[in-house]
Amino acid sequence: MINATPTPRSSLKKTGQTVSYDTYGNEVTDGSVKDDGYYQAGVTHEYSANNGTMVTDGVTGLMWQDDGTINNHAPTWQQGVDYCEALTLGGYMDWRLPNYWELEGIVDYSRLWPAWVVAFINPASSDNYWSATYCEHNVDYAWNINFEFGSDGWDLKEYGYRVRCVRGL
Repeated sequence: MINATPTPRSSLKKTGQTVSYDTYGNEVTDGSVKDDGYYQAGVTHEYSANNGTMVTDGVTGLMWQDDGTINNHAPTWQQGVDYCEALTLGGYMDWRLPNYWELEGIVDYSRLWPAWVVAFINPASSDNYWSATYCEHNVDYAWNINFEFGSDGWDLKEYGYRVRCVRGL
């Protein structure tokens, strides 16, 4: 369980955004907007599917749950923590709920509905997914990512959101 407001990783992956847009949603090609579409900075994503049940991130070394049970439940935050800690998948028993930055790392901002990286063959829904990171200002709230657009937020831990477990690091 990670406490506090999310802080950036040292090695960021590319967001997937390849076009720049102004504040009205118009495409900008003259370089006047300096966003991810302009810079395209970061490390290229490297994902591989493992037996239709897991996805491995070649950049971070994290292994992600990708089995058919993803859509089976929408637990509270604590139930999600407990679910991941009890998960046995691919012969591994050291699964956990991902922290905010790990979960945000599997967003592909070039995609919508869902905004998952394409390596996931069980993409699950575009709903909110819990992270293990709870809010610094109020521990009754935890950070989550909505995979419809890749947006984030924090909500009461008693809400029922989905989980995608991770292992490694």
